[in-house]
Amino acid sequence: MMKQIILWCLLSILMLQGLAQHHGSGDQSDKNLKFSALGGPGFNPDVGFLIGADAVMTFSTNSVDTTLKRSVVPFAMAYFTKGGGLMNIRPQIFVKKDRIRVFGIVSYLNQLDNYYGVGFDTNDERARGEETTEYRLVDFTFNPIVLFRWKMSDFFYGLGPMIKDSDMSSLSEGVLNDDSFQEEPLSEDGVHYFNSGVTLRFNYDTRDVPANAHKGIFFGFDVNYYTKLVGSDQNFSVFLFDYRQYKRINAFGSERTLAWNVSSRMSTGDIPLTSLSTLGSSFDLRGLYAGQYRDKHTAYALLEYRHDFDFGDRNTLIKLLSRTGFVAWSGLGLLSSGFNENAERGTLPNFGAGFRFELQPRINFRIDVGRDPSNNQTLVYLNVTEAF
Repeated sequence: MMKQIILWCLLSILMLQGLAQHHGSGDQSDKNLKFSALGGPGFNPDVGFLIGADAVMTFSTNSVDTTLKRSVVPFAMAYFTKGGGLMNIRPQIFVKKDRIRVFGIVSYLNQLDNYYGVGFDTNDERARGEETTEYRLVDFTFNPIVLFRWKMSDFFYGLGPMIKDSDMSSLSEGVLNDDSFQEEPLSEDGVHYFNSGVTLRFNYDTRDVPANAHKGIFFGFDVNYYTKLVGSDQNFSVFLFDYRQYKRINAFGSERTLAWNVSSRMSTGDIPLTSLSTLGSSFDLRGLYAGQYRDKHTAYALLEYRHDFDFGDRNTLIKLLSRTGFVAWSGLGLLSSGFNENAERGTLPNFGAGFRFELQPRINFRIDVGRDPSNNQTLVYLNVTEAF
């Protein structure tokens, strides 16, 4: 069953709304601040019918400096008929001739979710359902990062606060009886985690446009350190490694983009269930239920082909078609409880394809259809900006 069953007849409405937002106020080519949005109804098996919107705002912090990258602030919001909603913002802001960057995430989520347990075998064997995996998740994440360029190089370093407040409530019998869950600090209302600390970030970045790169390399290393010294409920650390590369290739008579991403997440210490490493999201292995596979360590590799159509600009229809494109990807995920030979681990193949529509120059709205052959499931995702 699909994670997100989109009523396909509504996609045309979403696209028309996006075009209206993009063009409704006239030619924006000479304007600094540009805003585009897509919105409408949909359906998700977890949250029921929903009203949602994806939007993106782009601008230059110094419109006189034509070499400065445009700042990108994508955000999403939705209301769920089964209760709750979501809001998230992922800014990419460039200031001071790109000597300073502000990246990060601020998000709020309140929805029915599913917890399958910890470990590959447990995750793989537990049936999804109201009595086996369902619970309500309320999660707030605040993690803005200020980065500084190292002299005149492509290296950046920085830090920022990390606050994560999570509640697991309305617990199904399957969740309550899970061995790993029973080790958590359970109360009458469920489990509450408040964890705070600091993120240290080190980047090497030569991408031409970070929101939708055609060329360049990105390497990132994050250390997230949560400590009771600043009010955290638990002491633990999370290490993130992220390598991305983009290359223009000659294909079908023009230049296209080949992109690949290798990433890993490792956690140590007294790790709450909501902060364990997981596989499956709209930014990595599209096709896996978010949080279905959960353990101390994860890693994945993705290879993606990105094709932008260019039919010219003879008339309005041709111009519109020239703003479309598609992608196809294949990947593999790894879930592990440790690095010794007795550790439990498993692999997850993944592939899919997607449609692209250019809301603004180099800013795409995407519809991705991801396939998880291990569990025989197909999921659909709608987002602004590329997965990586």
